[in-house]
Amino acid sequence: LSTNFLSKKGKALGKVRKSSDGRNVNRVLRSSKRIRQTGPSTSSQVPRTVLSWLIDNGVVLPRDKVQYRCKRSVKPMAEGRITREGIKCTCCQTVFTLSGFEAHAGSSCHRPAANILLEDGRSLVECQMQMINKNSQRFSTESPDEKRRDKHERWNDHICSVCHYGGELILCDQCPSSFHASCLNLQDRKS
Repeated sequence: LSTNFLSKKGKALGKVRKSSDGRNVNRVLRSSKRIRQTGPSTSSQVPRTVLSWLIDNGVVLPRDKVQYRCKRSVKPMAEGRITREGIKCTCCQTVFTLSGFEAHAGSSCHRPAANILLEDGRSLVECQMQMINKNSQRFSTESPDEKRRDKHERWNDHICSVCHYGGELILCDQCPSSFHASCLNLQDRKS
């Protein structure tokens, strides 16, 4: 036994159900409608398409409008909206891959990412380059001296290769070994 509870406009918001064993226990069932999120996804799954990668990294948003224009012509050959799975064409509501959208537009340019443009004029190639540049900047915030020092710290041993004790060590330039000057009989020499 269930009864709908309605909004002010008469639309069903959910159901109240009485238990089947005759007790007067009421439960409210969840609505089957879900709110769509239009921001970048924070899913932990591996991106399966270029578009899902761009969405996950906040470069483009789901449902952004795109147009296919061969060689930046004035009139768009096809229009659609971005989804995680591909581009949903506005004329037929079919979701296409980038190359599928290009073929659907009737083009033979064979450069779909370069010819699919966002409303702000950026091509998908430019969006990909923006993401690549963003990633490379994140990895290159250290100065060259810091990188060199960190490389040697990770690469070289922190103990003497002869006596296996730490201390003031001489690092080999050709391999990861390090030594005490006394272990190499170099204590009389000055660096």
